[in-house]
Amino acid sequence: MSEITQNTLSPEAKKLYHAKLERVILNTYETLTTWKKYESDYNALKTTLEDLSQETEYRIMVPIGKLAFMPGKLVHTNEILAMLGDNWFAERSTKQAIGIVDRRLEMVRKTINDLEIQLENQKTKIGLTSDVLRFANMEKEVNEEGLPIVEIQEIEENELQSRITKDEKNNLKHSQEQIGQSQGSFTRCRYIILIN
Repeated sequence: MSEITQNTLSPEAKKLYHAKLERVILNTYETLTTWKKYESDYNALKTTLEDLSQETEYRIMVPIGKLAFMPGKLVHTNEILAMLGDNWFAERSTKQAIGIVDRRLEMVRKTINDLEIQLENQKTKIGLTSDVLRFANMEKEVNEEGLPIVEIQEIEENELQSRITKDEKNNLKHSQEQIGQSQGSFTRCRYIILIN
């Protein structure tokens, strides 16, 4: 078994891969939105079919042209022309049509569930890619856990005093005047500010 080294891809190639993953996630999200619209459309159709089966005819306003309506009625409301696919149609009762809609809704919900799982997997991939990119951009050594090695430096108090700039002294004096505390408290504040 050969080991894959960390430097198999250049940082530019990793960024390109990250950008492609972002596009795939966007595409999956758009597809998921489309399928959710299909689900809401099928739910509305099912509600309409259930309402149509209540009576044999309905009085409605029939549109004539773009601006005119004329009173009319829907008859044979229990007869539905259902599209079976590829321009094939069959005449069905409303109960049978509701069964067709239920089967299609089940298929749509399964597709939505699969797309949501796919989207979560892609988000996980992009998160891992971001971690790889972040570590690839660091030119420091890493320990066995993959964390960057940090050098700890102890600074003596004399060195600490010399590192305080004139502006920091002025800021600290201004803070002392505002707080109105004693000189001892000011010294402790100065060390707390510098350590943090």
